[in-house]
Amino acid sequence: PHAVVPGAEACAAHIAAAVAQGPPSTARERVALDADLRDAIAFQAARTPQELHQFRRGVLSRWEALAAALPRAPGRPCHTALLRQLCAECRIDDMDLVLDRLETGFPMTGEVGYPAFFRAKTPGRAEDAGDDEGRLSPEQLRSRQGEVLARVRAAIARDSEADRDVVWGSVQDELRDGFASELPAAAALAADAPPTAFFHRFVVEQGKAVEGPPGTFTEVVKKRPCDDGRLALVNLLTSSCTIATVDSADVFAEASRAFIAAASAAHGAQPEVDAFAMDHRQAYKQCHTARDDPIRRVVVARDPQGRERFVALHRLTFGESASVSHYNAFGLVLARVIRRGLKIPLCRSFDDYAAVAYRQDRTAHEHVLYVLEGLLRTSFNSDK
Repeated sequence: PHAVVPGAEACAAHIAAAVAQGPPSTARERVALDADLRDAIAFQAARTPQELHQFRRGVLSRWEALAAALPRAPGRPCHTALLRQLCAECRIDDMDLVLDRLETGFPMTGEVGYPAFFRAKTPGRAEDAGDDEGRLSPEQLRSRQGEVLARVRAAIARDSEADRDVVWGSVQDELRDGFASELPAAAALAADAPPTAFFHRFVVEQGKAVEGPPGTFTEVVKKRPCDDGRLALVNLLTSSCTIATVDSADVFAEASRAFIAAASAAHGAQPEVDAFAMDHRQAYKQCHTARDDPIRRVVVARDPQGRERFVALHRLTFGESASVSHYNAFGLVLARVIRRGLKIPLCRSFDDYAAVAYRQDRTAHEHVLYVLEGLLRTSFNSDK
């Protein structure tokens, strides 16, 4: 039940040896840091922890005044007016489409790419292949929604009772948080209703290592609800001219190596460093969908009494291809504000965020969380 791992000192020595050795030359050539990361690393490495703390406090004082002067729009999962001002201060001028969609909602039909900052798809490139051929229109979806609903009902009938309980619990959570609203069956199935994508919500099991007694970890299985966008045909209603890019583990390793090397050169000795990580809580649900979208997205579920229930979704959901593009654009805005504004080299891989800092710089993590949660009003798990 427990996996024994080396103690903290052995881990630190192993990490130090790996950093000193560096990646193979071919790997190093492949890993490129963007300009924001390079600038943040250079700024951080050239200063002491005390200087960095004082610099960030000055920035935060200015941002606190901005937050106090700007009203937060009701019903928004993020303080979008403040985020727009921070982007202006940090000279982030290519993210207007994301900022506009944070205010008006993200479209779940049509083109969902972000050519201003994501890599364009390359025709014929295997890793860029997708479902862009054979797209459906909303009216074509309407003509097939009876067929889809029958398949969704058949899939629910095959689900275990335990999985149905997990699904119903997730539906209740979304209703409570205002992320969804229940539809009467008559409204959900009305012939004159908008074209509707009916979802089968199923359960995916994910393993997670939880720290136990010193030197041990226990694997815990987490059940995660997922909406089947393929079965619902909703993924055929969108296309994207870009690939949503994230920072790989190699980028984080290279950023860490570059910071240690630059700080060693600046201060004449290799610094002690720490890394911190956090994940965006209910990441996709931080973004609401466009109110004028031509389709409805409806989860079909069974309650504990076995009754069929219909729940309309108002946020991005795990299982739709459009959610990947939209959320990663939002996440990139947040990371760039931290990199440019606080000068912290924050790396981002989907909803996971991580950075390396001086061990003595104990407020780096605290300041990142304060901006993202305290000022911008997003929600993070910071116990990683």
